[in-house]
Amino acid sequence: MYDNEHESMKNVITLENGSTLSLFSNSDMVEDIKKTTKILELHINADQNSIANILGFADLVKKHWLGKIAFVVHLANKVVKFEATPKVLYQFKLPETYKRQLKTRQDPT
Repeated sequence: MYDNEHESMKNVITLENGSTLSLFSNSDMVEDIKKTTKILELHINADQNSIANILGFADLVKKHWLGKIAFVVHLANKVVKFEATPKVLYQFKLPETYKRQLKTRQDPT
C-alpha cells in the first residue's frame, strides 16, 4: 500500500481489538480536538515514531451496533467460535465432554 511503513501507519486507521482506547496521531483524521491537563500513560510495542491511528474495537462496539460479532477459528476438524461478552471480551467455553476427555487422558488409573 505504501513504500514507507511509518507513512502507511500515519495515513490509515488500524482497528485494534486489544486496545483499551482509541488514539490518533494524525490530527487530520479527527475533529473537535481539545487540550487537557490530564496525563495519559501510554505503553506501546514499538518506538515512539510508530504511533498509529488506533480505533479501539471496544470503543467501536460501544458506540455503534455491529451486529452479532464473533471470531471464528477454523481448525482441521472443527470450527471454534469466540463470542462477544457484554464487556467486549471474546470467549469460547469448552464443552464438559472435552474437559472429561482431558481428565481421562491425564488420569493414569
